Amino acid sequence: MKPDSPLSSLTGLQTLLEIALDAVVVMDTQGKVVEFNPAAETLFGYTRAEILGQPLAETLVPHDLRDAHKAGLKRYLATGEAHVLGKRIEISALKRDGSLIDIELAIDRLPGETLYFMAYIRDITERKRSARALETSENRLATLVANLYAGVLLEDENRKVALTNQKFCDLFQVPVAPEQLIGQDCSQSGEQSKELFATPEQFVTRVGEILAAQEPVREEELRLADGRILERDYLPIFYEANYRGHLWVYRDITERKQTEKALQKEKELMAALSMASQQFLDNADLEGTFGGLLKSLLSLTKSDYGFLGEVLYTLDGKPYVKTHAITSVAWNDATQALSDTYTGSFEFRNLEAIFGEVLTTEKPVIANDPTNDPRCGSLPPNHPPLEHFLGLPVFRGTELVGIAGIANRPGGYDEATIAYLQPFLSACANIISAYRDDAARAEAVRMLSEANHFVSRINDTAPMLIYLYDLNQRRDLYANRSIAEMLNYSPETRASFVGRELASLMHPEDRRMLQREFRRLRSSTLDETLEFECRLQAASGAWRWYHSRYTVFQRNHHGRPDQILGAAVDVTERKEAEEALQSLTSELQRSNKALQEFASIASHDLKEPLRKIQAFGGRLKSKEAQNLSTDGQDYLARMLSAAERMQVLIDDLLAYSRVTSKAQPFVAVNLNNIAYDVVSDLEARVLQSGGRVRLEPLPELEADPLQMRQLLQNLIGNALKFARPGVAPEVVVWAESAGKPGFTKIFVSDNGIGFAPEYTERIFEVFERLHGHGTYEGTGMGLAISRRIVERHGGTIQATSTPGEGALFTIEIPLFQKGAGA
Repeated sequence: MKPDSPLSSLTGLQTLLEIALDAVVVMDTQGKVVEFNPAAETLFGYTRAEILGQPLAETLVPHDLRDAHKAGLKRYLATGEAHVLGKRIEISALKRDGSLIDIELAIDRLPGETLYFMAYIRDITERKRSARALETSENRLATLVANLYAGVLLEDENRKVALTNQKFCDLFQVPVAPEQLIGQDCSQSGEQSKELFATPEQFVTRVGEILAAQEPVREEELRLADGRILERDYLPIFYEANYRGHLWVYRDITERKQTEKALQKEKELMAALSMASQQFLDNADLEGTFGGLLKSLLSLTKSDYGFLGEVLYTLDGKPYVKTHAITSVAWNDATQALSDTYTGSFEFRNLEAIFGEVLTTEKPVIANDPTNDPRCGSLPPNHPPLEHFLGLPVFRGTELVGIAGIANRPGGYDEATIAYLQPFLSACANIISAYRDDAARAEAVRMLSEANHFVSRINDTAPMLIYLYDLNQRRDLYANRSIAEMLNYSPETRASFVGRELASLMHPEDRRMLQREFRRLRSSTLDETLEFECRLQAASGAWRWYHSRYTVFQRNHHGRPDQILGAAVDVTERKEAEEALQSLTSELQRSNKALQEFASIASHDLKEPLRKIQAFGGRLKSKEAQNLSTDGQDYLARMLSAAERMQVLIDDLLAYSRVTSKAQPFVAVNLNNIAYDVVSDLEARVLQSGGRVRLEPLPELEADPLQMRQLLQNLIGNALKFARPGVAPEVVVWAESAGKPGFTKIFVSDNGIGFAPEYTERIFEVFERLHGHGTYEGTGMGLAISRRIVERHGGTIQATSTPGEGALFTIEIPLFQKGAGA
């Protein structure tokens, strides 16, 4: 004990303080430090001289504990109540540098009259840190084990459960929480849980083997009775060469194995499709390619039978299947011989069969009970049994192009099989489409070759000039053989046309006009067709007329014409005919003018003496008839009758000539109104004959209204006039569609005397009569005028009849006229 220490009177205490390994601090009742041994100096960083006399609360006690320290000291001094004396506690302490340390603290009173408190202090900072690290590690391990995807079981050397997790309990259907298994004996767990496995005894035996060998086991597969697949790891635990237990790890790999199996199937499918595609690309053999695909399809689906076919259509649009690959389903010697010798494709046309359901619905068909499935129909006698069937449509876009059919897969077929085979069906569709495209391309090449040959033959044999002209080079690039032949040039001369302007054969006046048009066309971006007539010089030197037509054949990148294609036909005869027609037209116009002049003369000069004959004859009859003999009166009556007929003839002749010379413009005409007016005008004759005229709806058309009135009056009037004796006339007027656009048919029928078929044309001639003047009135001009009216309107009129059975007049006339209203 040092001389300055208030504890120097305590014998042996100084020696104890000096040799103590733990820090020792002595405090008086005022809370001040009165002793501080070397171990304390080392622990807290204070020297003895620095801390003696200093308040303990202000030096070694952390800030958050100082109030409690002071309150405890005060309470003890006042009441003697002590909470920490004689106890070992763990608490924090403050070092000189301000850092905190963890300490283990024991406080006792020193013996003697003066009250002192002595504290034994041990630094437990590292121990606490290690404890916290161990606790953290254990917590992490527990959390890790609890959240592992795998089931974990840790057994000690006596096969007692040391650690497990919920996943382990779930995998093996253990109905308690993992914590309740700690300490449980696992020596009989194999026997207890063996029924969960597909091979129970093998499971138990294998566990014994693993435990006996005490060698690590990795990724060992176990199959459970419910179909799950587990993967097991075993790890023996040794400490200082002593066996201390083992760790079991179980993982459910059912989904992984299923995925691996599916991937393997996909790999096999892709390999089959790749091989088939390559085979098709190598030789485009549809049967060979589909034969390989069918083998792969049967292997992939574990089916016994199958076919692959293309969907085609009959002329009436019914679908059927043409097979390109099919397995043999021969069930006797005859069908086997047929199968062995048949090298073509089978055709399935029976839509009532099971595959017909695929054709008609364009949807997959699953039949896992064909015997009781009404869609399957019946099989031939001794045919191999059909246990399961799957029919699959093969689409290219939305078009059904093929069918795949497979049968007798163990366990049948389902939607998963259909989904799995979609890439296969797409490959089949692509191969069928490629085959069709190749066939179509080959056919197109053949047709193009034939078309080129055909066009070449047409070009060389067509009775027209055909040429290709380059606007920039101003020369012909092509000229057909007909150029030389039609202009009588030699074949050698024809070859010389190519490379120079065909316009060199053209008449100078026509050539200048053509060159102007070519200059205009060269700067145009419009699609134009140029037509003109020109003269070309033949080998004889004669000029022949040609009607030419040009169109743009090729444009440059600016859209301007580069080349034009032209064709020309020889119209020399037409031009000569037009000239002759023009001459004839002029002559006809002169003739029409003369006819009009004649009509004018007839209407005045012929009628004037006729009127005098009628006037003087009338006077003679009224004033001198009694002075005439019987013969004289007869002669007078005949003269007046002849004069009257002459008057009618002149009027009818004038009417006939005026159909074209005095015609009215075409306007919209309602034939119903005109027909009613005509019947009204003929009412007296209808009543006199006791007959009837029935009018059915008639169309509206563009016509000359006065001539339409005259036409219907002539036809209806004739129908009433030529009635059979004793039979009331029945006249019907109606209309129907003509069967061609823009035309209508008008019919007038009667029940009159009729006429012989040989007169069907004669009755339309001028002044033609089939009966004498005494039998029926008239001049024979009515039907001739009717025909001329119909023809002026661009129509036709025909008559059909049988003697005694009436007649039918049929008029076919346009509904619309060119230049109507003019």
